[in-house]
Amino acid sequence: MASAVGADGRYDAMPMWIGKFHTMIQSRLTWIIFLVVIVFSFVIWGTPFLFSGREERERGAAGILDGRPVSRSEYWDALQHVRLAVALTATGQLPPMDERTEPTLRQLAWQRIAALREAARLGITIPSDEVQETIRAQPMFQHEGRFRLELYRDFVRRLLGETQTDQAFFEDHVAQELTLQRLRMVTAQAVLAPPADVARVFSVIEDKFQIEYLEIPRAVVENEVKVTDAQIEEYFARHKSNYEVPPRVIVQYVHFRAEDQLKEIPPPATTDIEDYYDEHRAEFTVELPEIVTNTLVGLAAPGDPATSATTTVQITTQQVRTVRPLAEVQPQIVEALRRRMALDRAEQLALEFIGRISPDRPTPPLSFEEAARQFGVEVRETPPLLRNVPLATVDAGERFNRAAFELRMDPDQRFSSPVRGRDGYYVLWLKERFPPRIPELDEVRAEVERDAREEAITAALDALAESLLTDLRAGTLTLEAAAARWNLPVHRPPEFTATHTPTNYPAVERLMGELATCNAGEYTPVIRGENDGATRLIARVIARTPAPPGRLMDMSRSIADLILREREASYHRAFEAELLKRGNLQDRIGGARAANVESQRSDDDGPPDS
Repeated sequence: MASAVGADGRYDAMPMWIGKFHTMIQSRLTWIIFLVVIVFSFVIWGTPFLFSGREERERGAAGILDGRPVSRSEYWDALQHVRLAVALTATGQLPPMDERTEPTLRQLAWQRIAALREAARLGITIPSDEVQETIRAQPMFQHEGRFRLELYRDFVRRLLGETQTDQAFFEDHVAQELTLQRLRMVTAQAVLAPPADVARVFSVIEDKFQIEYLEIPRAVVENEVKVTDAQIEEYFARHKSNYEVPPRVIVQYVHFRAEDQLKEIPPPATTDIEDYYDEHRAEFTVELPEIVTNTLVGLAAPGDPATSATTTVQITTQQVRTVRPLAEVQPQIVEALRRRMALDRAEQLALEFIGRISPDRPTPPLSFEEAARQFGVEVRETPPLLRNVPLATVDAGERFNRAAFELRMDPDQRFSSPVRGRDGYYVLWLKERFPPRIPELDEVRAEVERDAREEAITAALDALAESLLTDLRAGTLTLEAAAARWNLPVHRPPEFTATHTPTNYPAVERLMGELATCNAGEYTPVIRGENDGATRLIARVIARTPAPPGRLMDMSRSIADLILREREASYHRAFEAELLKRGNLQDRIGGARAANVESQRSDDDGPPDS
């Protein structure tokens, strides 16, 4: 055995420990204990979330719900799912995230998170095969009654391209929507349509009304309304945010056009042409007329020599789907492939351009103008850009604006990545940023005076109509006498029901909601008319004829269904709001944005850090 004393005379423990370790590893039990320690050290002790404090876990969260943190990535995913839901059910395109839509979208995102957590608590799950079947059953993904994968992928690419999400995100969205649908079915069980409510709705729909009404235009007060300087200043003090000048940016940009690269693009390879043809057969499928000939033979009557066999030929035309031959569409394919390669070349040039101006390069970077001269492209400059107003001279649409607003004055954030347009790629360089600001009154005085006067006219018209209604209800004035003051007509439409209103009296539809609660001889409250409330309506019910009770039995089922659908939607909205209230939601993103508006408006285009 080697000596435990080293050459310098000191005690050396290493040989002894090596010997002991060699003995220990002969024991199987010791080996297992050793592995368990290793696993705990790297897998669990190396995971700070499990053993970190509550404060550390909540740091950086988007919010707290039910006492649990909601990560920024979970919140951002919910926001994108809400935008996708709006696109699929209403607009057909993803709604923008701007000052007008953002508060609503954020509220819907929190409601979605709360509802999905509640569904998980109730054990609502959706099998993956149900998600697949739901997608396959959608008509937009079918051709000739069969699911077509290329249609599905094209849809996902077009709709979700700007969010940088993919097919997996869409399938997760379908699973979430099915989950929320099941949750709505659970909550809908608490909704009822009592017979008394059915009878009440029936009377509103089927009772016959005979009314008279007066329509008071703003012209009766607007000439008398004047606003003083003090009123203008007071109005501006209350509505300063309405006149806020939004953030703007000025950028310089260069455009690498695919059209300019085409002359250097060689013809595509034969295999590429054939592959493109195979992948785009649906694009080359056409319907062509085809002549069909049917021969009908009539047999002679048996035993009757006077008759003989007859032959009739019928010629018809039908549409037949066929794929155009490769030779016929090859020029079109060659052009498409060359165009694709030209776009790739334009993108590559844009990337090389960025490499020349990037401060990360080993040699001193070129200025934007110097790089443009080397690449032979023109530097152009935009006027002050708004976030959601694309330039007519740029074919990249709102992508250009989004890229412009993401830029910062820091050297490594002052230029953009290549921005795709219809004919190539753009590279942007930030020249100047203008933060949002509240202007001085003198800058917007004309607008403020106009708006203050509109408010004063509205208030005067409301006051006049309410005073008139008080006199009418007290019996000190009749509708005819009130109309005579301003030489206005009293309208008396023919008898009608809620489902059959007279077409030449459009105000009746606006009156109907209040008429439903009025009996004969009663006046409605003052109602705003059409054209942004430019008129006020006051109506009196002359007579109300009850609907025949026999029809109630025929209509009760459909009325009950109508009540249930409306109440289910309202109840579920209230249920989601209650989930947020019960979960004591702490919206840290919304709160931070309310506290720092300028930071909000410069940073809200991209997803928060997870």
